[in-house]
Amino acid sequence: MTVLRRVFAVLAWAYLAAVVVQVFLAGLGLPQLGGQGMEMHAGFGYVAVHMTPILLILFAAISRAGKAVIWWTVATAVVAFLQPIWVTSFQGEALASIHVLGALALLGSSFQVARLATVRLRSQPAT
Repeated sequence: MTVLRRVFAVLAWAYLAAVVVQVFLAGLGLPQLGGQGMEMHAGFGYVAVHMTPILLILFAAISRAGKAVIWWTVATAVVAFLQPIWVTSFQGEALASIHVLGALALLGSSFQVARLATVRLRSQPAT
């Protein structure tokens, strides 16, 4: 169980890092901040931010991380799933700004998942 919890904690921290990179790539894509275009942001976001929460849920469950951790992981996955929908469905409208709020929610929830996974790992007796 310790190995699975360790893998889950590492994945959770890696996911948080991916979200931070994603926010950076969004900044690079803005014309006012570099104007590199949103292709890297969209591509990286789909692979690293949109799809990875499936692995997080799987490892949270099989490592028996606890109900709170699993619920935070599911909440993170829901927001990650909705992120591209918000930006494409409301393109050109004020509601597309929900995408930015979703990024803030992802930063907070992914930090909470990583923190709780680490706490759970450290509270487990050494074997």
